[in-house]
Amino acid sequence: MTTWNFTETAVPPWLLDEEYIPTKPTTSRGKTHQKILDLLAPQEWVPSEKLLKETGQSEFARRIRELRDEDGWKIVTKRGSKAAYKLESLEKGIGFKRGYIGEKKRRYVFDRDGYVCQIHKRPTSNPQPDHKIPVMRGGSDEVDNLQAVCSRCNIEKKRACGVCPLSDCLGCPWAFPELL
Repeated sequence: MTTWNFTETAVPPWLLDEEYIPTKPTTSRGKTHQKILDLLAPQEWVPSEKLLKETGQSEFARRIRELRDEDGWKIVTKRGSKAAYKLESLEKGIGFKRGYIGEKKRRYVFDRDGYVCQIHKRPTSNPQPDHKIPVMRGGSDEVDNLQAVCSRCNIEKKRACGVCPLSDCLGCPWAFPELL
């Protein structure tokens, strides 16, 4: 009969210390996402130029949003002429998985809204589906939470939502432009 002698070194650190935080963030999303986390792991500001160069992807900002919004990594953005990103914590939070808005649902929303941007009320030939209440704030992919917007308004709304002080979206003119 074998007797197991577990020493402190054989026990994973998270079982010994309730405050254990891993030293390296990991993701199962893929190589580009992991590369971004590796670059941000020192928890210092990383310029967007470096992220672009190291990942080789012009859409690295989208990958960062996926890591932040969907996976729960606490990544902050410094805007301006020298945009940069920083991982605030090596502890992963709770993310909100985005659903896929299928072509049928997109067409329904665009037809319903008459190919008019619902924020600035001008026709748009290339509308984008927008969540009135963002998924990261509890919004759904149901058609009553979707609106057609132009790309400019979609970008502006995302920026505004990122720094929004409101506790909910119900009084927000970006989410409900009909309130204006």
